[in-house]
Amino acid sequence: MRLPLICFLILISTLTYSQQSSQHIRQFKGVIKTNVLNLIMIPSVHYEHRIADKSSILLNFHRGKITFITENNWLNAAVEFRKYVTKKNSDTLWGWYLSGGIAYKYDYEDVILDDLNMIIKVGKPQLGIIARAGYQFGLSDNFIMDLGAGLVAFSDLHEYKRAPIEGEFRLMAGVGYRF
Repeated sequence: MRLPLICFLILISTLTYSQQSSQHIRQFKGVIKTNVLNLIMIPSVHYEHRIADKSSILLNFHRGKITFITENNWLNAAVEFRKYVTKKNSDTLWGWYLSGGIAYKYDYEDVILDDLNMIIKVGKPQLGIIARAGYQFGLSDNFIMDLGAGLVAFSDLHEYKRAPIEGEFRLMAGVGYRF
């Protein structure tokens, strides 16, 4: 019974502090965050750096290894330009945003076969473009929540029997710290 009560009190105090501190908005340069949707399975690090009013650069890196039916083992990295389209709080890295950029994916377990089904290479590199939309808001003066969704269109980087463009849907529920 104590734990839910303590969590409730922390939540109330955080929300109260957030409302009081919103009157004292300061300029932030960066945000470090992680995606809580895949925190246990696929640790990720996202760094967002403010470059101008309502604009930032986002660097994303995560490495995953999961076994469902077969083993999946990959590395993802992306660089995105993010533009906040909200009219208020241009210095806070908060509000509705649109972003686009370049994504890289390397699948360690995928194999590339020749015409005789002989293995040419184990490991498949891909490069693509990413587009996202979302909303980032403050949980307190320094802590943020980033909710977004996006699409990535990947193309193979290897030279032999390139597959057609593949698409991936990506969700973001990031929690982070602004500084």
